[in-house]
Amino acid sequence: MASHKSRNNESIRRDFLEAIERIKNGQPRNHDLKALAKKGKTIRVNVSNVAKEADRARGLIARDNSAYPDVRQKVLDEMAATGTPARNSANVISELRAQVGSLRAELHQAKDLIELHQERRQRSEIELEASRQQLSRAREEIDHLKTRLIDTQRGNRVVSIT
Repeated sequence: MASHKSRNNESIRRDFLEAIERIKNGQPRNHDLKALAKKGKTIRVNVSNVAKEADRARGLIARDNSAYPDVRQKVLDEMAATGTPARNSANVISELRAQVGSLRAELHQAKDLIELHQERRQRSEIELEASRQQLSRAREEIDHLKTRLIDTQRGNRVVSIT
């Protein structure tokens, strides 16, 4: 916080409220925010930008139990109006935990599917092997019957094949 700034509560509140309006109007005074505006970047109303523009400590309006709850609420309302989500560590942690839970559920489902596919593959391989053996036996039987037929035709004997 700059030493030339007043520590009067009303003065601090006014600094924050004026900063919100300047940001909304696209006319910041803060050097960094001005540079962004010159580049054509949109400067969003959020706790960090408002504090920077007001040249005040961010912590004065960042926490739920801040010293200026009305200013904090105005910032949050502006953020909601523009679709900017309120991001604090509790929200981020909550979102990440939800993602982790969802990913764990997906992983569990994927593992179940892998197990199911492995079981079906093993069953299919067993059935394939049984079919191959059956085919081999059928070919042997056909070869045997062909041989008997040829032998029968040579001897002019008619033998029924059953």
